[in-house]
Amino acid sequence: MPTNDIVIRDVPAVRVAELTAIAASYQPEDISPVIGPLYDELFRRLDAAGITCTGPGIAY
Repeated sequence: MPTNDIVIRDVPAVRVAELTAIAASYQPEDISPVIGPLYDELFRRLDAAGITCTGPGIAY
């Protein structure tokens, strides 16, 4: 049986900006057409607000 180590660390707080929409399913072919325009709109809004994006994008 594999043994995995778990490390718990405190990390600095970050501010998260998000937009939401509904995809028809969890399949990539349904998610991709929804998430792409959301990223475009989010980056447009951040740029208009003078906010510089740092770190990776996340989707959940």
